[in-house]
Amino acid sequence: MSIGDYVRGTAILHAFAGPPASCIECGAYLTNKACPARLGFRDGTPDVLRAYDRIRQQRSTGLGYVETVVRVSGKVVPESGDGGPMVMADSLTLIGPSENRP
Repeated sequence: MSIGDYVRGTAILHAFAGPPASCIECGAYLTNKACPARLGFRDGTPDVLRAYDRIRQQRSTGLGYVETVVRVSGKVVPESGDGGPMVMADSLTLIGPSENRP
């Protein structure tokens, strides 16, 4: 995956679900069985931010974390911290628990 690519598919969303308010770039990332690397994740639209907040509320574990399967699409952009690839999502949909890992 390279910066500038457009990606679409299923992945496991990992995120902190506790207070304070959501900060997608503060630790949210995507994984997938087909790709062992962590891929940074950020919102690209207000709809994605709303979907992300709903997922955080619905799927939070007792420890304040989320690990669930989502369908995501978006452009691969450079991460602000280290320049590595991250998905700037333009679509995000909850699929289900992480036991159904892609």
